[in-house]
Amino acid sequence: MEINVIVLAAGMGNRMQHHQNKQFIQLAGYPILYHTLLVFQKMKAIHNIFLVVRNDEMSYVEKNILTLNDFSKVKKMVKGGNERPDSVHNALKSIEGEGLVLIHDGARPFIKEKDILKLIQVALKCNAAVLGVPVKDTIKSVDTHHLVIKTPDRRLLWAVQTPQAFDLNLIKQAYEKRYACSTDFWDDAMLIEELMNHDVKMVEGSYDNIKITTPSDLAYGEWIAKHQTDD
Repeated sequence: MEINVIVLAAGMGNRMQHHQNKQFIQLAGYPILYHTLLVFQKMKAIHNIFLVVRNDEMSYVEKNILTLNDFSKVKKMVKGGNERPDSVHNALKSIEGEGLVLIHDGARPFIKEKDILKLIQVALKCNAAVLGVPVKDTIKSVDTHHLVIKTPDRRLLWAVQTPQAFDLNLIKQAYEKRYACSTDFWDDAMLIEELMNHDVKMVEGSYDNIKITTPSDLAYGEWIAKHQTDD
């Protein structure tokens, strides 16, 4: 069974307040996207990588990132869509056959191989699994006027990360159904939950698996890069 990875790197990253795509910003001496791709390139369990980038940045990625290492598992660069779901859908249409697909944010360079392997093992059994961590803060649900509606039980709340892993045919069917409804979906797993009426299993990941979105994230990322271990 082939295990494919979709790496999403087509976002604008406006919150980073930087002149270039956040995926291309230097982190520990290399572009953020380089670190992300390298994790999957090194894994024996991963067969193919489908890299989603903006059409006007494909040549930049080819010259400035893919040449930095032997990224032989990057089988195709896929044109990004107007929104994240469009980018995922474009990539899914590029993957043939059967197997698993992992969908991952290019701006999460600190994903650990051991967590990916745990995720794969669970997804192989139940067809849909996501990485996440228990929330540390108390969460309040509020209305449009910022009035508190309720306080959910923190023990039941997890912050969801990527990768998210799915049976390829299952997630393809979910994305086809997505375009027939007007509901907002906050992540790929929600399509499986709502449109396919299929259970999704949570797999505990690492708090270091941050998404670098703001300048403060980048500063924290530099700290992680200096202190991270392989455990």
